Amino acid sequence: MTIPQARFILTAILIMVAMIFLAPTPSTASATTPQPEEIMAYHPLTGKVRFIGVQSGTPNAQTAALRSNITSENAALSFLQIRGREFGLGDPANDLQILRKTQADNGANTVRFQQTYHGIPIMAGEMIVHMDSAKNVLSASGDILPNIELDTTPTVSEADAIQTALVKTALENGVQISELQVSAPELWIYSPVLLTPYDGDTVLVWRIEVTPQNALVPIRQLVLVDAKLGGIVLSLNQNAEIMNRLTYDAGGTAAIPGTLACDESNPTCTGGTPDAIKAHEYAGDVYDFYMTNHGRDSIDGAGMSIISTTNSSIFPTARWNGSQMIYAAGWAADDVVAHELTHGVTDYTSDVFLLWQAGAINESFSDIWGEFVDLTNGSGTDTPAVRWKIAEDAPGGALRDMMNPTLYSQPDKMTSPFYYTGASEQNGVHINMSVNNKAVALMVDGGTFNGQTITGLGITKVAKIYYYVQTNLLTSGADYADLYYALQASCAAQIDTAGITAADCQEVLDAVNAVEMNLQPLLPAGGYNPDVSACDVAGEFPLNSFYDDMESGTANWISSSTIGANHWTYDWSYESTLGIFAHSGQHFLFADILPVQVTDTTIQMANSVTIPANGRMIFHHSYATSAGGVLEYSTTNGSSWIDAGSLMDGNGYDMTLSNATNPLNGRQVFIGISHGYISTRLNLSSLAGQNVMFRFRFGMGSSNSGGYGWWLDDVQIYECIPSVHFGVIGDYGQTGQPEADVAALVNSWNPDFVITTGDNNYMLGQAATIDENIGQYYHPYIYPYTGSYGAGSSTNNFYPILGNHDWLTTIGQLPKPYLDYFSLPGNERYYDFIRGPVHFFAVDSDINEPDGITSNSIQGQWLQSALSASTSPWNVVYLHHSPYSSGLHGSNTTLQWPFQAWGADIVLSGHDHTYERLSINGFPYIVNGVGGMQTLYGFNTPVTGSQIRYNADYGAILVDATDTYAIFKFITRSGTVIDTFSLGTPPIDPANKLDLIITNVTVNPTSPASNQTFEVNITIRNQGGTGGANDIYRDVYIDRDPATLINPATGCPPPGDFYISNYYPIIPAGMTDTKTVSITGGLPLGNHQLWFYVDARCLIDESGGSNNAP
Repeated sequence: MTIPQARFILTAILIMVAMIFLAPTPSTASATTPQPEEIMAYHPLTGKVRFIGVQSGTPNAQTAALRSNITSENAALSFLQIRGREFGLGDPANDLQILRKTQADNGANTVRFQQTYHGIPIMAGEMIVHMDSAKNVLSASGDILPNIELDTTPTVSEADAIQTALVKTALENGVQISELQVSAPELWIYSPVLLTPYDGDTVLVWRIEVTPQNALVPIRQLVLVDAKLGGIVLSLNQNAEIMNRLTYDAGGTAAIPGTLACDESNPTCTGGTPDAIKAHEYAGDVYDFYMTNHGRDSIDGAGMSIISTTNSSIFPTARWNGSQMIYAAGWAADDVVAHELTHGVTDYTSDVFLLWQAGAINESFSDIWGEFVDLTNGSGTDTPAVRWKIAEDAPGGALRDMMNPTLYSQPDKMTSPFYYTGASEQNGVHINMSVNNKAVALMVDGGTFNGQTITGLGITKVAKIYYYVQTNLLTSGADYADLYYALQASCAAQIDTAGITAADCQEVLDAVNAVEMNLQPLLPAGGYNPDVSACDVAGEFPLNSFYDDMESGTANWISSSTIGANHWTYDWSYESTLGIFAHSGQHFLFADILPVQVTDTTIQMANSVTIPANGRMIFHHSYATSAGGVLEYSTTNGSSWIDAGSLMDGNGYDMTLSNATNPLNGRQVFIGISHGYISTRLNLSSLAGQNVMFRFRFGMGSSNSGGYGWWLDDVQIYECIPSVHFGVIGDYGQTGQPEADVAALVNSWNPDFVITTGDNNYMLGQAATIDENIGQYYHPYIYPYTGSYGAGSSTNNFYPILGNHDWLTTIGQLPKPYLDYFSLPGNERYYDFIRGPVHFFAVDSDINEPDGITSNSIQGQWLQSALSASTSPWNVVYLHHSPYSSGLHGSNTTLQWPFQAWGADIVLSGHDHTYERLSINGFPYIVNGVGGMQTLYGFNTPVTGSQIRYNADYGAILVDATDTYAIFKFITRSGTVIDTFSLGTPPIDPANKLDLIITNVTVNPTSPASNQTFEVNITIRNQGGTGGANDIYRDVYIDRDPATLINPATGCPPPGDFYISNYYPIIPAGMTDTKTVSITGGLPLGNHQLWFYVDARCLIDESGGSNNAP
């Protein structure tokens, strides 16, 4: 069961931090063998893979045996059928439409696909698969919009959308609607996730291009009109131009298209104006460069006419308008001509958008070929002083310096203070382009920069590398991180082509590292609102004192107004037209800007909360308003209120409100556009121990300039603690006393959540029995819970995995009752999630799983990739059928995957109705199948590596995990601890140490000779200590050499001095325990000391004093 995503449209675009994660991984693209040197990168917002490739140029073998005559597109789809899920593709054959395919001189093949949803294309949703001549994959890259749930039936007509686009374009450009024309509207799907650095909603849009009737008027407007609501989702002028920061009076006329000056019959443009001569000559130079170096026939690669208009008064500089070049007087310089013509080439190749980092790459591509032509055509000014300068021969002189961008206040690396993060000029495309410009200059000429020394490769090699990227490897929404990997892939693909070597590829890598192309820009203070985490320390997670996700109504809140009407509502009145807009679930609180009136309205907590010692608060909110909102708190049960701004340590107020009629005038407020939900965090440590309530206050003046209002969801007061506390049950779902007893045991632990090892619903996995077998006992952990046994959880804390009995409901079909009953991540059959320091991987081990259960199946490759990418301290895999078991079902060899090699720390399973812990080549497996099914199994011959076996009663596993250790205890329904196992190093708990003493020591024989084997009988008493959660075992050590003492610095016996140890279970307070230890080989004569240690870590806990042992 999945919950539809909320929808909301924002009409303004600003900047936000995005991140790219590189995870070197042994993931396999082949069904049988690991791939060499595979690298993977991940999309910062979708979390899906965006690049798979190799650094060496050695191709990945294909994912399946291919026919020798297979087409390149089918070979690419064969690869994506196996690896596409990692990119976010559900069904590549149906989700992708081929855009184009190309073949390079060396036989390499590239196929570019367009992502679609129900046949509708997704903007910037593209996949590129790059293969060698044998159809082996060299790289795959793309940005895919995953998990789309969208109604694709438009409610806004084409005619209405056209009118909206015309009005918008006319207003933005100061022209009359009658002067404009439009393309035929096309239905597309747009999400800012793929094109911008911030999250947002997925929207069905009419895509319309608005152009002038007069082709030379500088308008080429891309307008996206919401096909459901009719509003403007995006409006973007796509004209490409050389930007000049000065204003020129160029003179000339606006003739369309002007008087023909020259064509191929007049190659020197005899009789033309100086600008016409230059434009004509330089267009030929650009054509020759592309043809000579890349075999490209004109702009479109198919002989397209190159049309130029010079001495135009329409533009102050130069521009590509989608069909031709237009130059103001004096602007037909060689690098400018090549720059503008390359915009046309980009339109016909990668077609990267002129927006954000994609736009910076687009502009940089034009600078690259502009300067390449400038440096090789022998015309214009080419002295060393102007090498790498752009437009040095144009009026006013150079605009940029590719080798030294900072001379013009432009960035030379991603973290440069000159990197532009504002909203104007398509978010700085003509400024931020200089990052790649610097990389190109370093690749060509070499140099030392930012800790990297690069040996220059020359123009020919670098042009080959970049042209391959531009024509084969970039999607339309690519950012600098995409370019970072694409350049490496391009170089690797062209080793032994045009003289390119593996050593050259290292220089390429050094250059892109020098400009930090895989990093993200630094943002100015107050400029953006990325989410903040609940806890700063790795491995810590929130322990809630108050949490409301708004899914259970408004019992925790009271709304009111002191001026004007109460504008706070539960959900909002626009759901039928604008949809649900919740941060989680389907409900939220909302303060509406309508009706416009002077308003002071609040919504406050119904009750105070005691703030914990290191208390924090975090809430998720979204706003699009010119009014203002503040957060206030009260320590007097609401009789007085204090602004909480001083407590905010993440995403605080935006600015001081200036509106004389607004009750919040002069105060710092949340205002403007938040770009969807963001989180704001407060440090409440100064209020520790006090009873505090909070209220959200919304103020409006007599007029507001638009927007929607203020949304509020997921309010949390908590402290960060360094552990999680969870239960593990298995083979449990059969109503009866055993299950009831185990559930009572688990509930007594008050776990943060529960996972299961399968067989949740005996006997046939039917809908009629599922709530009785599961919800009756575990409904407090399930969300959303729709059963009949009481209230569920406010967030999901129950994570089952399928067992064979859950699959029995519909043989040959998916287990619908299970999938309907639970709301789980991923495809819900197998999935992963993170809680605190633990990354969980739930695997479906049943033979009916459509994605397979072998290690090289789709599911197996998913697990390998997910484990390799995990950065959590602990990776726990759990499944139903046991890879290793001494029980009646025995070991399932099909499931003996290389879990440890892939990065797992432990594997939990069920199926056999026993408890067993095994160590297979030092790696732990636990069978836990005694959760309540009313038949316990026996054991066969123990499997090699079996350490603990138990089948006398029912029980469950309690786990406590921090970022440094995880302790697993198997406890029976009567509360008896049968087995304890730990990962990592549990700490000593000094406050709760057992108070143990040795009360008696005897030896047999009583007077053994030196080095004679004898027995020591030891009696230990617990004087009354209770023991802590981590105070589990004591080891008894006997000094071998009485002359050598314990090392006081470490608490460890000196090397070779430790003789023997014996484990003692926890001894109840006031009780004694006796053990007999055989001292094989005896001891030297003398006094020997007995010591207690915590576990086997050599930390002295208690001393039993000196005891004589002959």
